[in-house]
Amino acid sequence: MKDAPEQRYVFAVGTSGNLDSYLQDYVDLLEEINKESARGGVLTAASFIDDLLQKSISAFLVDEASAKKLCQGFNAPIGTLSAKIAVAYGLGLISSDERAECDTIRAIRNKFAHTVRVSFMDHGVANLCSKLKFASDEPGINSHMKFTSAAVTLVARLVNRPKFVAKEKRETKEWPTATEKRTVIR
Repeated sequence: MKDAPEQRYVFAVGTSGNLDSYLQDYVDLLEEINKESARGGVLTAASFIDDLLQKSISAFLVDEASAKKLCQGFNAPIGTLSAKIAVAYGLGLISSDERAECDTIRAIRNKFAHTVRVSFMDHGVANLCSKLKFASDEPGINSHMKFTSAAVTLVARLVNRPKFVAKEKRETKEWPTATEKRTVIR
C-alpha cells in the first residue's frame, strides 16, 4: 500500500498529524520536483524560491498597498528573482550563503528557461551545480542530484522564514524634520 504524501514526509518535516500549510507547500514541492522533467524541476524549484523570497519581503514591509506593489504585479520594482534576492539580502532577511545559493539557482534556472537544448550534463550547467554549497556532498552524485538537493535544502531553510520575519515587520513612523528646533543635523 502506498503511503499518503503527508505520511511519507512526516519524519522529514518533523511533525505528526496534519501539516501546517507552509509545510504542506514544502511537501507538495518535493512531489512536484520528483514528477517533473529536469527542466520542469529547475523551473518549479526556482519559482518556489522566488515565492518564498517574496513572502519574506512582504512579511517585513509595512502592511500597505504601496509596499505590496513593490513585489507583486506587472513591472513591480522587486518583481524579478534577481531583485528579490538582492532586496532580501539587503534587508538582512537571508544570509550571505543563502544569497549565493539563490543566485546560483537563478543562473541555472536561466539556462533551462532560455536555452532550447540544455541538460545537467552541459558543461555550463554542471559548472554552476558544482558551486552549490547546500548540495549533497556524497561521492558520485551527478549535477541533477546536486541541484535538487541544494534547492530542497534552500527551500527547507526558507520555508518558515516569512513567519519569523513577520515578527520584525516594519511600521510607518514620523521622522524628525530639519525645521524642528530640537533636530540637530550633524
